[in-house]
Amino acid sequence: MKKTTEIKNFQLFITTFVYTFSLFQSFLPQKEAN
Repeated sequence: MKKTTEIKNFQLFITTFVYTFSLFQSFLPQKEAN
């Protein structure tokens, strides 16, 4: 039961990180282009 919770927390962390990274990239498209 504990392992499942840890895996879910890890997946949530990864999903949040990827979402934040995508949002950050879409926020600064011109900086990436330059």
